[in-house]
Amino acid sequence: MGISQAVFPDNALSRFRDDGCFLVLSFRGSHRENPEFEPGLSIYLGMSKTGYVYIVANMKHGIMYTGVTSDLVKRTWQHRNGAFDGFSKKYGTKRLVYYQIFGDIPDAIAREKQLKKWRRQWKIELIETDNPCWDDLYFRITGF
Repeated sequence: MGISQAVFPDNALSRFRDDGCFLVLSFRGSHRENPEFEPGLSIYLGMSKTGYVYIVANMKHGIMYTGVTSDLVKRTWQHRNGAFDGFSKKYGTKRLVYYQIFGDIPDAIAREKQLKKWRRQWKIELIETDNPCWDDLYFRITGF
């Protein structure tokens, strides 16, 4: 699923996914000038809200956290910046290594529950199917 890009006035950058489900706006420069700014204002098109299952890790084959969200850019930013106390902040799982898109939140929640029951090796194989080097996908989803 590719991403096409359109630039709006000032510092707004939009991304339309080929599936037409949503538009993500990020504002270039703002996150650098104001560290408290959370990039990734999401505008959802259609009846249901898009859901995402994601895995963040601290390094390749390191500690992993599996979660679900309706705003992947914002949630990943929160992991990267330690916005909440808990597992992810304690173990430094800041690198987005896997995500999956769903048409609605209940489907995403069901998949998250399924992945949380998986063995560690199965998750590693899932990640390495599309991301063998465990690259940080945050830059791919934000365009920065």
